Amino acid sequence: RLGYGAALAFLLFVLILAPEFYQPLRTLGARFHAGMAGVSAAGRIFSILDELKASWVKPKAPVARPERRPSGVHFQDVAYTYPDGTHALEGVTLSILEGEMVALVGASGAGKSTLVATLLGFIAPERGEIYWNGQPLSNISPEIRRREIAWVPQRPHLFNDTVLENIRLARPEASPEEVMAAARRAHAHDFILELPEGYETVIGERGARLSGGQAQRIVLARAFLKDAPLLVLDESTSNLDPEQETLIQDSIRDLMRERTTLVIAHRLNTVYRADKIYVMRAGRIVEAGRHEELIQKGGLYRQMVESYAMSRATPAAGRELITSQPSSPERVEALTPVGQSYASSEGEPEPRLSSWRALGRLFCLVSPHWMSILGSVLFGFLTVGSGIGLMATSAYIISAAALQPSIAVLQVPIVGVRFFGISRGLFRYLERYTSHQTTFKILSRLRVWFYRGLEPLAPARLIAYKGGDLLSRVIGDIASLESFYVRGLAPPLVAIAVAGVSFLYLTGFSPRLGVNLLAFLLLAGVGAPLLGIRASRVIGREQVKVRGNLSASLADGILGLADLLAFGQEKKQAMRVESMNQRAIGLQTRMAGINAFQSALLMLLSHLAVWVSLILAIPLVRSGEILGVYLAVVAMTTLTSFEAVSSLPLAAQYLGANLEAARRLFEIVAAPPPVQEPAQPLPAPREKVHLEVAHLSFRYPALFGTEIENAVYALRELSLELPPGKRLALIGPSGAGKSTFARLLLRYWDYREGSIKLGGEELLRYASGDVRDLLGVVEQNPYLFNTTIRENLRIARPDASEMDLIQACQTAHIYDFIQSLPAGFETRVGEGGMRLSGGERQRLAIARALLRRAPLLVLDEPTANLDPLVERKILEAVINLKGCTILLITHRLTGMEAMDEILVLNRGRVIERGRHQELLQASGMYRRMWDLQNQILG
Repeated sequence: RLGYGAALAFLLFVLILAPEFYQPLRTLGARFHAGMAGVSAAGRIFSILDELKASWVKPKAPVARPERRPSGVHFQDVAYTYPDGTHALEGVTLSILEGEMVALVGASGAGKSTLVATLLGFIAPERGEIYWNGQPLSNISPEIRRREIAWVPQRPHLFNDTVLENIRLARPEASPEEVMAAARRAHAHDFILELPEGYETVIGERGARLSGGQAQRIVLARAFLKDAPLLVLDESTSNLDPEQETLIQDSIRDLMRERTTLVIAHRLNTVYRADKIYVMRAGRIVEAGRHEELIQKGGLYRQMVESYAMSRATPAAGRELITSQPSSPERVEALTPVGQSYASSEGEPEPRLSSWRALGRLFCLVSPHWMSILGSVLFGFLTVGSGIGLMATSAYIISAAALQPSIAVLQVPIVGVRFFGISRGLFRYLERYTSHQTTFKILSRLRVWFYRGLEPLAPARLIAYKGGDLLSRVIGDIASLESFYVRGLAPPLVAIAVAGVSFLYLTGFSPRLGVNLLAFLLLAGVGAPLLGIRASRVIGREQVKVRGNLSASLADGILGLADLLAFGQEKKQAMRVESMNQRAIGLQTRMAGINAFQSALLMLLSHLAVWVSLILAIPLVRSGEILGVYLAVVAMTTLTSFEAVSSLPLAAQYLGANLEAARRLFEIVAAPPPVQEPAQPLPAPREKVHLEVAHLSFRYPALFGTEIENAVYALRELSLELPPGKRLALIGPSGAGKSTFARLLLRYWDYREGSIKLGGEELLRYASGDVRDLLGVVEQNPYLFNTTIRENLRIARPDASEMDLIQACQTAHIYDFIQSLPAGFETRVGEGGMRLSGGERQRLAIARALLRRAPLLVLDEPTANLDPLVERKILEAVINLKGCTILLITHRLTGMEAMDEILVLNRGRVIERGRHQELLQASGMYRRMWDLQNQILG
């Protein structure tokens, strides 16, 4: 009794003073109380415990209300450390008053975007508090908070949907007229109308069919449509040329009226008119004030501003700034060729393979493994044969034993039972081992074959496909073919062999018994599968398509989760995924129903076959044509023979899905590559590379069926010369054709008009892989793999030494940052480099290109996400590399004074060319872009 009393006292003590133990038990008791009508003891007990807790446990002291603050957003001593130990924010205190425009500037990785993430609730500060209109942000629900914020992120996500739906993400109930009005304010309306289907054009995953500037304006239109009281712009104009940037700034200033605005930017043109500017360094606020005040202080901000003036060579007198919509036709941005030439992939008629051709190709793929397949068939036949022999011999022993013969008579059948029993298990193991080993080899070969088929199509042909759908084909479609090889290839051959042997065996007793067995086996092995094929053909195809769409929707939603959360559309996306999931479940349920029907039909046919065999055999026993002891043998042989056809209905049921999966694989691999490799490629030059381009014109072909003559030119009559050691810059507005030229150099596309010569030979005469070995490339949107910094760098040169890595990182001004990380070069960067800031990703991509030590360095917008100080340092270091030929593609005019030649492109044409000083004196587009970029100094 004393022990029970002590245990009860301890239990009461825990329930009263420990909520973490008390609450689960309370919940369990409440559920029990709710479920048991008339039983209220649990509820009374917990009520008593509540009263005891209230009287014994002293409540916490009330939290003091914060002092009354002005309306707006206030960060008070906010700190945050990433899981890897990196200090992102250290005691940040700043205020954004209602109606103010506040700017955050500083080096890449200073903590600016992290601060925005705490405001949006994506991460919670480990110290400090954020106040919104006097209320702690932690007391405001994320839904309300995000409803009041319009956010343009540093890396916005565009969904694989229409332009209309991408803009309407901010406000799904918005009318088309409201969407168009927002697009006009973002200066996106004109280029949207030029797309193949206007606002209904599907723009591809992550906006793949748009240029960087066009995608940026779509995202700005989304923010304009939301019309929220707090506007957060994180590098909102990073991919825009100076003219478009100025026009967008005018629209943003209109949007800022009567709104609170937080702007994060590396380009000081965007922020120098702000009411207050905060300068961040290493997670801290180091300077604060207006533009004029910070200039007078002579600190970090002034150094950033002075970086604009370092290359300024001509006076500003007589300069006219463009601050409104341009009237000159040449200044209206050309449509991005990708957006123009690629029609929507939704509903496009794709060439479909016939079932027989798909089946024939599948058999061709397994032809190298025919010996293993025959081994699997042999062991399968022996397994089923051993089962038939075991049951038939057992039936004979039982029947013969009933007549009480001598044990010598039963000796042979007894040995037979032992043999068949042991051999059945052995052959079953060998059959499963052989068939699965063969299947795994075939699936492995299929994956390698499919990936090798994808490589020549990337990136040009893959624009039309969703990333999630491609992943579904690589994983799901190939995995679904397992059922074809395991159940669809060997089992029919086993069934034919078993049916033939069983037919001959029963025919030895009576031809009618053999015909009876053969008839029912044909019904079960052919009739039932054909019925299953007819019933499941459409369902199987739909299953494959729904699985692909579901995978694509999941991938798109995960990649764009931050945007969905910011605009409060995560529930809508979840409902869309749930709808697809329910559709998939419904198809699986229907397929399971067909499977159950086929199993029942197979069992019915097998038992009917036994009954008919007995009906046919009994008269033969009576007439003495068959001994009575063989009656059970006939019945059991008939029944166990159906094991050979038991898997055929299921294989036929999934045949439709298998063939649809095969079609989806073959249709991609069979697509004509955008680049035709020469039959006998020339050896590519290895040392100095001389690039000559003459009268190059190019227009993007469509994906399916559209003739190239219907496309609009992305480049027209481009001519240039880039001898070894020369530095050439391609300048122009977004969509002018600059990146198109880089794609042609990389042989992502083949040109038909004009000439590109490398080392004196036509570019098309080299193998594409050899051409890419000659180029070190920094793409506009570089991709980092989810591995360490070291491995991401060594993609460029796997044999690079530690000193090579250090030198490349020092030139790219990323080495000090890497050394500050706890794991250094072994730090994992996350999917797409998500654990790094935009500028850190960019510098890592530059270091990777430098590590390659290629004779020609192609830089496509290499400094879009870098602050002015680092931008100039990196460009100076790269441009001054000895023995390196440089092609710089940009709409930023930093470092142009060091270029040997500058080409200005607009609508695919060269409209100006010369050196920096010559173009400034010409007062053309280059001069206008220069003045707009440097208006902070005006």
